[in-house]
Amino acid sequence: MNGVFIDSNIFLKILEGDITTKNMLLKLNSEKKLFRNTIVYSEVLYVFLRLSTGKKSFEIKKIPELIRSKCPQLKKVSSLLEIAENLSITTAVEKISADFIQEYGLLPNDALIASNLQTLRDKENRHTGQ
Repeated sequence: MNGVFIDSNIFLKILEGDITTKNMLLKLNSEKKLFRNTIVYSEVLYVFLRLSTGKKSFEIKKIPELIRSKCPQLKKVSSLLEIAENLSITTAVEKISADFIQEYGLLPNDALIASNLQTLRDKENRHTGQ
């Protein structure tokens, strides 16, 4: 793969103020194509909401105005996530993820990420004739 998949923990470290991780991501972005998927997007926004409100998800769900009050910060978080290209989770990716769950005992989100990467690698190999 001619790029780097950026998992949610990298984005979260940057949001926590980790300058070393931020600089590493900026350097990577100047050298390689960066990728993420919708799972990463969701995980980062979810953890940000939990940490910034101090509430659990079942509490946050009951207070939509609290979520709305975080929209300016959520837009900044979304802007950070946009540094990486979003890999679509297609039906084919879902089917591969089911195989990964069964074969490797992965959790669903991890299997979706792995199958996204497998699909991208296969597409690149077909493109380069490998």
